[in-house]
Amino acid sequence: MRVTDLQVDGFGVWKGLTVESLSDDITIFHGQNEAGKTTLMQFVRTMLFGFSEARRDKYTPPVYGGLAGGSMDVMSPRGSFEIQRHMDPGRLLDAEGDLALTDTNTGTVHGRAQLSDLMSDIDESIFNNVFAIGLREIQELGALNSTDAAEHLYKLTSGLDRVSLIDVMNDLRARRDNIYAKDPADESRLAELTRKRNELMREIDELKTKGKRWSRIAAQTNDVSSQLEELNSQLKELERESRLVEIATQISKRWVNRRTLTDQINSFGKLPERRDIDVEKLDDLNERVTQQRERIKQVRDQRKAVKKEAMDLPINRRLWRERATVEAITAHQPWVESLERTASRLQNEIDGIENSLVGEVDGLGMQLKIRAKDVHDLGNRGLSSLKSVAKKLLDQQERLKRIKQEGEKAGLELGQNEERLSGSLTDTSTMGSMEDISRHVNRLRRRIEL
Repeated sequence: MRVTDLQVDGFGVWKGLTVESLSDDITIFHGQNEAGKTTLMQFVRTMLFGFSEARRDKYTPPVYGGLAGGSMDVMSPRGSFEIQRHMDPGRLLDAEGDLALTDTNTGTVHGRAQLSDLMSDIDESIFNNVFAIGLREIQELGALNSTDAAEHLYKLTSGLDRVSLIDVMNDLRARRDNIYAKDPADESRLAELTRKRNELMREIDELKTKGKRWSRIAAQTNDVSSQLEELNSQLKELERESRLVEIATQISKRWVNRRTLTDQINSFGKLPERRDIDVEKLDDLNERVTQQRERIKQVRDQRKAVKKEAMDLPINRRLWRERATVEAITAHQPWVESLERTASRLQNEIDGIENSLVGEVDGLGMQLKIRAKDVHDLGNRGLSSLKSVAKKLLDQQERLKRIKQEGEKAGLELGQNEERLSGSLTDTSTMGSMEDISRHVNRLRRRIEL
């Protein structure tokens, strides 16, 4: 098999690299350090054997982005093929990736088995040691001593069908140790299988015991199932009967009410036609009746609350029994206040008249500059001039006398009324009844008018 073309979509530092028409004899890739030569070799290994863990860690994801992978055209005695391999984004840890082997002549797409057959079942270890020696293998060779170097060279150059015998022996030794280890402490496949065999034998014994128990339990289960079916049928019958009883219990009261209503309807005699009944008006009346009932209920609740509050209040029971008398006196309170204001006004008028009279007498004496003994010396003309003044003085004196009498009388009546009012408030027993109170009130009104 010979590589003819390379197409790197994304791998390490390479992106979109195309190498076409490789020589049939030899092709040399050269460049400075870190130019990407080893990366290109690792890309070829990846196309043939997949994304190993070391290559995934070092070369993916690509430095410049994109999907890791690419394609490679090869020629073989069976024809020309195109190997395409990309890393599956949904399975990043899958070493095989997304592989497609396409026959360029027929367009047939093959899989991994065809690729292995195309490479004559050469694995990656043989390919790396024989056909794709890199700088890492050369550096390891320089670090070995003479014996190790000879062995390493022997590995590279000898072996049956280009397979290193040392690798074969090491592989056989590793597989032998994997199957059977001399040291019991080391894990081996044979020891693991022996342990699993013993566990399975114990499990078989347990299952045999459980099988016997299962047969007994199965027989018991059949018996229980038959009994359960019988009980289920009985339960359904009992449930039906209980449901009938429950329904009868629920509708018994309604059935009795129906009979009562039927009797009442029959007692009404002939009822009006249904079309003559105003259903909307009836609904309105029912709604109003419901509202009135709610209001009545609210008023009852309020009445109970007020009654409870009234019973909780501290009340003078003796005063509460005379509440009618107190209310009557309270109703005539404006008249009593008016009487007090009238008496006060009359007293103020009396004081004013007395003061004006004293002032007039004093002023008259000062103006006349006479004494009582000199009055007879006044002539008839002078006396006649004083008649009008004397007459006015006598009128004022009479008026003052009447006002004093009215004031004394009003003060006396006011005192009596105050005594009666105070007596009525302190001892309600003196007022015999509402008729006496009304009589006193009428007398007070007449006195106020006078």
